[in-house]
Amino acid sequence: MGYDKEKNAIKCKKWREKNKEYRREYERKYRLKNREHRNKLKREYREKYPERIRKYREGYRKRRSEMLNEHERISKWARRHLRNIMLKRDNMKCQDCGSKENLEMHEENYEYPQKLENLMTLCMVCHKKRHRVYAMTHTPIDPEPTEELK
Repeated sequence: MGYDKEKNAIKCKKWREKNKEYRREYERKYRLKNREHRNKLKREYREKYPERIRKYREGYRKRRSEMLNEHERISKWARRHLRNIMLKRDNMKCQDCGSKENLEMHEENYEYPQKLENLMTLCMVCHKKRHRVYAMTHTPIDPEPTEELK
């Protein structure tokens, strides 16, 4: 009788689900108990590497300002309005599987300001699949599988 990794993973998952409150409270107490130690380590790091901290902060500020200048962000109201128009256009259905539950707005191209042509309605499951596939391949997703994949 050996160690079954899958069985143990299932047991751990069940335990975590049952004991969410206990785990939350335990982690909170641990953080409070070790706060001083963590702060001490942070101070030591800052004293030891002030140049690294300065460079990181400068780079962060620069990246943040470039991002905000580069893209014209639209307001929540405008985004909600676009979403409503898109849902009506797509008949309140996921464009991949046809589901009518947990609908989300997916952007094909991240352009600002957003255009209705770049938006599509997807259910939560299909939306996650699209982003997972895109992240793995870094190429646009084909709606139809190619002959090689069939």
